[in-house]
Amino acid sequence: MYETERLVLRAFDLDTDLDIIIRWGNDAEYMTLQSSGPQMPATRESSKEFLTAHITKSKLPFFMVCEKPAVWPVQLNPEEEYFKAHVKACGPPIGTIGLQDSPFDFKNRVAGLGIGLADRKHRAKGYGTELMNWMLEYGFMELGLHRIELRVYSFNEKAIKLYRKIGFKEEGRLRKTYFRGGQWYDIILMAVLEEEWFDIRKGLKGQDEQAEPGATAILPDAKPILS
Repeated sequence: MYETERLVLRAFDLDTDLDIIIRWGNDAEYMTLQSSGPQMPATRESSKEFLTAHITKSKLPFFMVCEKPAVWPVQLNPEEEYFKAHVKACGPPIGTIGLQDSPFDFKNRVAGLGIGLADRKHRAKGYGTELMNWMLEYGFMELGLHRIELRVYSFNEKAIKLYRKIGFKEEGRLRKTYFRGGQWYDIILMAVLEEEWFDIRKGLKGQDEQAEPGATAILPDAKPILS
């Protein structure tokens, strides 16, 4: 498990997360932001397959995102199994973020990135920026990636603005590829390279060093939770 200033990122747990994955998978508005495929009801079996694939087959880390409890770290129950105790301590999930196997190019150190804040009440709080900065830091500085890329739909203007602000650059468009609500939309291809991120993080670190004592750190601290 990892943490940012306000969030905890943990592994998926089949027993704990199945019901919420089913709920998110049946949220039509959320799913139009996650997939350009046909909108179909998420069943218990299909949701279980989704979780099982991430838990057992994924080559790259994908995290469940939870709001950090007011008291953190919490005191774990020594009688409980270690992982289950941590999952319970993290509180209810609000979304997911991770690096995707497709596209994943081991030789050329390329990976895709996916993010989703499913719970609407947790949007517009700066969590997207916090998570994306953390994931880029983790991908480039911990996993040694050279390029992290994503796709975003042209109607999702808030996400496009966020990705540009963080440092992603538009590299192309798949014109009129997504049919939604009777209209055609483009799929925008965006990416950031490790050397670009190094320049960005220097600026973030400089801002952090100039901040007043007690001010919020901008550069994410990708530290594991060990206890």
